[in-house]
Amino acid sequence: MPRPEPDSPLSCALCVMAKAPLPGLAKTRLAPVLGSTGAAEFAKHLVLHTQEICRQLAGEIDTQWCLSPEPYDPSWRASGLVFTVSRGQGDGDLGQRMGRIARDILEGYDAVMLIGCDCPSLSPDHLRQAVAALQQYDSVMIPALDGGYVLLGLRKYTAEVFRDINWGSEHVAAQTRTALHKAGLEWVELPPLRDIDDAGDLPHLPESLIQQLPPAQQQTIQRLESKGG
Repeated sequence: MPRPEPDSPLSCALCVMAKAPLPGLAKTRLAPVLGSTGAAEFAKHLVLHTQEICRQLAGEIDTQWCLSPEPYDPSWRASGLVFTVSRGQGDGDLGQRMGRIARDILEGYDAVMLIGCDCPSLSPDHLRQAVAALQQYDSVMIPALDGGYVLLGLRKYTAEVFRDINWGSEHVAAQTRTALHKAGLEWVELPPLRDIDDAGDLPHLPESLIQQLPPAQQQTIQRLESKGG
């Protein structure tokens, strides 16, 4: 059963997991069609797009950028990206890093939401809906169409939610549901969204983002669309 809705709004932090957009590090599964440098450039556009989403939520949700490598690494200065509030992701696999961040954030906030920069269809309204869900539930998830998830929100830290997950596989969402159930948490799911991982996902980019890409990448996406992805 969902919890009764609190009398006052939750304090909620949005934590964005972001990799430096470097060739060979970011969006490597797109390198076969965009090249290593093109994949890195594309990754930078995804970060910029996510920054704009966060900017639209200023005053509603506090955003913290969780960076890999650490914020002081020269690669971030070289990227030209600037973050108002940032912290390092630290060591470990994705689950260890997200779990540590969630634990730390929940020491100062009522709730935390974790996202990446891979889902350009994620909108400010999706994030507002997720916050509203956390008013009543222990957790909220937005699944990805490939079996992962694009958002996980929590009201309490539970280490098991981030353990024994096959990160990067099509089982992430299902395994996380099992972990939430075993932890005794009540959760709700919003409609699934598509994240952008490989060439087959590129034709599904929002047109507004395609128009921001370099002409060569726009042409590549047009070719993929003409071939049915």
